[in-house]
Amino acid sequence: MFKDNGYTILTLDFRNPSLSNHLNILEPIIREYELFTENDKLSIEETDGIKKMNYLNKSIEHLAECNQLISSLSTMIMEDKTAKEAFWNNSASDLLYGIIALFLEDYADGKIKREQITLSSIKKISK
Repeated sequence: MFKDNGYTILTLDFRNPSLSNHLNILEPIIREYELFTENDKLSIEETDGIKKMNYLNKSIEHLAECNQLISSLSTMIMEDKTAKEAFWNNSASDLLYGIIALFLEDYADGKIKREQITLSSIKKISK
């Protein structure tokens, strides 16, 4: 039905990633982090006070958006509405948040490649 109306159909399978269209759900997070680091570097290099503040403001905006996206994704993935105690879900969400942030920092430091920031890579670390 959708295909007949011109829509592109993508498959996203978390249980069998090899069957998916390999959509990286972390892509918006990576883009925001790249914009943060880019503007942060520009603010350090800039000598004009007004331009420096503009770059700093942009970097903070992108970092805040990046953090919000990580938080939302972590909560969605780790949410269990049948759990009796929220503590375990919150702890799992915080752990996932930290691992994603670690991957982003390693990417910024040149320790890993952009293509390595995926949920599959994160899953391998948590085993």
